[in-house]
Amino acid sequence: MEIRPVRTADAAALAEIYAPYVLETDVTFDTERPTAEWFEEKIRAITEFYPFIAAVEGEELVGYAYAHEFRPRAAFAWSAETTVYVRRDRRGGGIGKALCLALEEELREMGVLNLYACVTDSNSQSIAFHEKLGYEPRGGFRECGYKLGRWLGIVWLEKRIGPHTDPPGEVKGVSSN
Repeated sequence: MEIRPVRTADAAALAEIYAPYVLETDVTFDTERPTAEWFEEKIRAITEFYPFIAAVEGEELVGYAYAHEFRPRAAFAWSAETTVYVRRDRRGGGIGKALCLALEEELREMGVLNLYACVTDSNSQSIAFHEKLGYEPRGGFRECGYKLGRWLGIVWLEKRIGPHTDPPGEVKGVSSN
């Protein structure tokens, strides 16, 4: 398996991976089928500063992960929210873990210190997955979203990946590394 940066040419494959999660599960709060064009814009927006990576086996894209701004204020520059998705028929084989660890390393090199994952509270597999990677539950909200005929809550998980110094170091965008 190769882990590499996502390219806009990957947009259709990313949409194919994400669509079943959107249309058939409560894993994401998105409700409309993702398109290649939607992913092309997402790739452009994220990669302006943060990493967006793909797991590829042979010629097939089997998963992806990215980070994005945690909050839009300067004081949160050392924090990022992470996302990972693996093709549903390929889960459980270490792809998600490899993606998360590679993403974490890129974020550490950028100077990011805190990682956050927002998980639907009914998604016990994702919560357990993140905990195995060293994330700790930090709070959540009950019944804050409605999808597939029911109210859903969220759990926030946190992982610290660097020392918190005073003053903190600079955070550099992925393109400047």
